[in-house]
Amino acid sequence: KAAGAAKSANADIDDSGLDDNVKQVLKMIRQLKQQIAEKLAELQAIAADKSLTPEEVQAKVANVQGAISSLQAGLMTAQISLAKAMKTMSADQALKAASLSM
Repeated sequence: KAAGAAKSANADIDDSGLDDNVKQVLKMIRQLKQQIAEKLAELQAIAADKSLTPEEVQAKVANVQGAISSLQAGLMTAQISLAKAMKTMSADQALKAASLSM
């Protein structure tokens, strides 16, 4: 079921007519952005959890911030790959790729 949901969530990318490697990068960008959003929500939940000691909050926040940093590095790499691929595209394709990466 999750795979079906992911498939429908990326239907616009699959139907874009862009090269397969560009589609994969766009899907990766989308997935990384989603994971970053989930980690940010996790940070908010930690901050709101009054049952944690300050030390537990600090440890959990540090752990989640580390994960966010890794995800952001991956996102930057994927965006660089997309930018390189866009240099060889037509203007219409580049515009479509850019809009799908948002």
